[in-house]
Amino acid sequence: MYSFSDLCATWQGSCWENEILGLGKYMDDIESGVLPITYPIWFDPETFYRYTFPFFTGGVKLTDDFTIDKLSKVALNYFLKSTTKEDVVL
Repeated sequence: MYSFSDLCATWQGSCWENEILGLGKYMDDIESGVLPITYPIWFDPETFYRYTFPFFTGGVKLTDDFTIDKLSKVALNYFLKSTTKEDVVL
């Protein structure tokens, strides 16, 4: 029996995550229009992490100033390890 943590692709010792889920902490402000999200790239105001929306979203409708007005699809991607023991030299 395997779990995701056994099979996930790792970066610096941690599983590769669905970055788009980081927006969750801002959803109230995004949905109310207090925090506009620019497209195609937006920077988190606290961490300056860069979100690249074309990779995660679909059905995007923009305002005249290129902020997201509406989107109809969000993709979650789960990256798995692609190496075998034979690929890794010890």
